Amino acid sequence: MFPVQLEGQLVDVRELPQDEPGGRLSAPAAPVRSDYLFAVTHRQTGEPLGTVHLLIEDQAARRAALRLSLDEGQGEPGLGEEVLALLFRLGFAHLGLHRIAARCDPHNLPGRRLLEKGGMRLEGHLRHERQVDGSWRDDFLYAIVEDEWMGGPPPPLAD
Repeated sequence: MFPVQLEGQLVDVRELPQDEPGGRLSAPAAPVRSDYLFAVTHRQTGEPLGTVHLLIEDQAARRAALRLSLDEGQGEPGLGEEVLALLFRLGFAHLGLHRIAARCDPHNLPGRRLLEKGGMRLEGHLRHERQVDGSWRDDFLYAIVEDEWMGGPPPPLAD
C-alpha cells in the first residue's frame, strides 16, 4: 500500500515520499508498515493545510497514535473533520486497527473540539507529560475504537 492517497470532498491527504522535505526517515523497508506520514492540501486550491502522522504502535494489539498539525486559519468548516474521517477509514477499514489515540494540549480548544467532533472520547489527563521551553505541559488523551467508528460518533457522557 504505497503511496497512500485519500481524497475527500474538501481535502486531499497524500503520503509524503521519504525524500520530500518533511517526509519521514525510515529504516530499510519492513515487511509490515507501521508509519504513515501525510500532507494535507485543500482539494480546490491545492494550498497546503498541514500534516497528519499515523503511527502503528503495536501491531498485535492493533493500536495506533494519530498526530495532527493542521492550519486553523483556513476558515472553511469541515476540513479537520474530513481529515479525521479519512484517517479513521484508512486505519479501521484498510489497516485493521482496533484503537486510534491522539494527544492534545488542554489549552488547545480548537484541537480538542476537532477530536471530539470527529468521534474521539476524552480518556485521560496526562500531567507533566512533556517539556516545552523549560516548562512542563499536560496532555489530554483522546481515543476512538473500531466499534465506535462503525457506529458513528459516541453519545455525550452523562454528568
